[in-house]
Amino acid sequence: MKKRLPLLFVFIFGFVFSMPALARAAKVTPASAITIAVDIGHNAAYDSGKVGVKGITEDWCTKTVGNLVKAKLKALGYQVVDCSPVNPTSERNSLQQRTNKANASGADYLISIHFNASKYGSGYGTEVYYAGDSGKKLASSVQSQITALGYADRGIKYKDTYYLLRNSVMPAILIECAFVDSASDMKRFNAESMASAICRGINSQLNPSSDKPVLRRGSTDHSAVSYLQSLLGVDSDGIFGPRTENAVINFQKRLGIMVDGVAGQQTWRNLLK
Repeated sequence: MKKRLPLLFVFIFGFVFSMPALARAAKVTPASAITIAVDIGHNAAYDSGKVGVKGITEDWCTKTVGNLVKAKLKALGYQVVDCSPVNPTSERNSLQQRTNKANASGADYLISIHFNASKYGSGYGTEVYYAGDSGKKLASSVQSQITALGYADRGIKYKDTYYLLRNSVMPAILIECAFVDSASDMKRFNAESMASAICRGINSQLNPSSDKPVLRRGSTDHSAVSYLQSLLGVDSDGIFGPRTENAVINFQKRLGIMVDGVAGQQTWRNLLK
């Protein structure tokens, strides 16, 4: 009995101290388990958008980008809910229908897509509104992806007076993609690239492992390897050799995920939790 006690102690000790890591692994949420409600702004009776340069309309821009966003999110594995109103009787009723659809669906997030316009046609750039901490993180992620396309960064802004943001029960953001009355914004505007940027922002926030490279022994992406090493708690030299491989293996064993010494998407997800 005395000979077995140390082994039993080691087992209990290891199990107790691995529980936080196991708990972290249990929190991983795949895209297929996340529902995103998408509101395509305006495009309804009593609720039409602005008209911009060369007759381009906010309705057309939001509908084109919004439909692409829905398709791209589905392709990434997310569950998508369309919040379009049906025969609204007023602008307020249009907003109520959109919000009620999102709330009734049990969606985890609400994304409302709009385009901006200024009183004298002098505005330009991108801004994203939010009304809570979770929405703030998502707003920042989407904003950074859109401004990377070259649009001026007008920042993310807290706004609890917008109907959708105030009355939704889930984290919500309202994206003002660009100004329809700005010649420079509309010259730069491409619906496909705008939708892709929005989806990258959403996906990088909700599924942060998706944009990380698969790393294994001999990988030459030194900056990615250094980042991986910092997460694993080993010296960051940017070289994926035996030391880093063993650290990955030990991490995978602790979390009970596939043990192969390769930093793939499952390993990244757990490291970034």
